[in-house]
Amino acid sequence: MIWKREILKDEIYYDDGKGGVTFSGGEPLLQIKSLDPLLNNLKDKGINICFETSLSVPPDLLEMAIDYIDELFIDIKLLDNDNAKEVLNLDVEVYFENLKLIDNSNIKKENITFRIPLNNEYTLKENNVNLILNLIEKYFDYKVEIFKTHNLAKSKYESLNKEFKQFSEISDDLLNEVYDEIKKINSNVEIISL
Repeated sequence: MIWKREILKDEIYYDDGKGGVTFSGGEPLLQIKSLDPLLNNLKDKGINICFETSLSVPPDLLEMAIDYIDELFIDIKLLDNDNAKEVLNLDVEVYFENLKLIDNSNIKKENITFRIPLNNEYTLKENNVNLILNLIEKYFDYKVEIFKTHNLAKSKYESLNKEFKQFSEISDDLLNEVYDEIKKINSNVEIISL
C-alpha cells in the first residue's frame, strides 16, 4: 500500500488537529470498499478524515463511510429531479435519503458544510435557488460555502479532446445577493474562492 505510506509520512503535521486526509472526486464514496483498510488505519491513528461528496451514491456505501468521517463537504448543484438527472446523472431522492443518513449520524453538525458553485446556467435558475434555500433552511446547522463557478479545467478538457461546458461569469453583485439570501436563513455562510 504505497498510498498509505505517502499519507502517513506527513503524520507529524496532523497532530495539531488542523490537518488530516481529504478524499475527493470523482466521487470518493464509490471507492469506500477499497478505502476501508486505509480508513481504519487513519482512524486508529486519530487522523482527521474528510470527504468531499456529491452524495450521488447508494446509501449503503455512505453507511459504510459514516463512522470514519470527521468532516464532510457536500455539493449542492441541482435539486430539481429532472435537471439533476439530465445534467449530473443525480437521483435527487437518493441525495435526500443520504442527507437524512448524515443528519442522523454521529458526524458533528459543525463539521458538515454545504458547498455551492454558482453559475447562471444551472444553479442560479430561480426554481433551483428556491430548492437550495429550502434545503439550507432544513439543515440550518450546517455551514454553507458559496463560490463562482470557474472555467479552469478548459485546457485539460481540450487536451483530452473532451467537450467542455463553458460557464458565464457571474457578477460580484449577484454573488453578494445570493449570500444575503442565504444569510437570512443561515448565519454561517461564507463566500470562498476555489
